[in-house]
Amino acid sequence: MNAVARFLNQVFLTIAMHAPIGRFRKMFYAARGTKIGRNVFIENEVFIDSMRPELVEILDGASIAPRAMIITHSGPSKQLERFFPREEKKVVIGKNCWIGANAIILPGVEIGEGSVVGAGAVVTKDVEPFTVVAGVPAIFIRRVNEKK
Repeated sequence: MNAVARFLNQVFLTIAMHAPIGRFRKMFYAARGTKIGRNVFIENEVFIDSMRPELVEILDGASIAPRAMIITHSGPSKQLERFFPREEKKVVIGKNCWIGANAIILPGVEIGEGSVVGAGAVVTKDVEPFTVVAGVPAIFIRRVNEKK
């Protein structure tokens, strides 16, 4: 990515994170390359990867709460690269998912249809469809159709 494209990417990210109207937020995330389905709701201050936003796909009906983060790449310092190689992996947020406030979705994760990610969770592995996960790291809590 050249310098102009990187600059515009960052400008669009800043606008998307702080746009007062959800439709504008989605428009600016999509302009960065993020694939966004129909009836998706993205709250304020949602961070979608700064370097590879095109690796994020948010399917129909998903809702993402404030300050959630979706990360598609890891880039350690040059000194650590030989121990922790750079990775870039796709992230998919399934249909009708709910991502809680301050949740962090890491590279390569797929959130299954109808799942719920609890507030503040750090998701390091795929989430089965219709499942609730929470915690650091996120763990299975229950199926969506089960009563507490």
